[in-house]
Amino acid sequence: METNPPNLNLKMTAIEKLLNVLGILSFSGVIVYIIFTWDAIPNQIPGHYNEAGEVTRWGGREELFILLGIGLLLWFGMTVMERFPHVYNYRNLTEANVKGQYINSRMLVNVLKNEIAILFPFIIWNDIRVARGLPSYINTWSLVFIILLFAGTIAFFIVLSSRLKKEAANES
Repeated sequence: METNPPNLNLKMTAIEKLLNVLGILSFSGVIVYIIFTWDAIPNQIPGHYNEAGEVTRWGGREELFILLGIGLLLWFGMTVMERFPHVYNYRNLTEANVKGQYINSRMLVNVLKNEIAILFPFIIWNDIRVARGLPSYINTWSLVFIILLFAGTIAFFIVLSSRLKKEAANES
């Protein structure tokens, strides 16, 4: 294929739209939760956990906005990335598989983006729980789950990309 991949105008899939709605609802929900519970949030919240889920650093409740800001920045940045799948780095891109590869890579970014959109509000919600003296849901198993979730998502889309390459090669 040419050295400059084509810029295809591909419509967003229904699953991408659904995941975006879930991501937006997740961030919106935690923002509303922070606003309505601000006065009840203790001045000190967990700032860091060790691998066992024990708090190793406490910080001011204003740090919730830093975590929220990082999550939103990642979400918006990845939203911009989704719009330009033709600038991603592909191997063996052909005219036969270009559309499938673009959709697959865009879906990978979308799924990861919205997993982040659920993870960051979960961490914020958990920090508020712990600050109020309730047990934490962040522990070794939740860390393992998060790592497996992200690694599994990446592995799934890599396998799908490989299959798309093979199918395009078989059609040629």
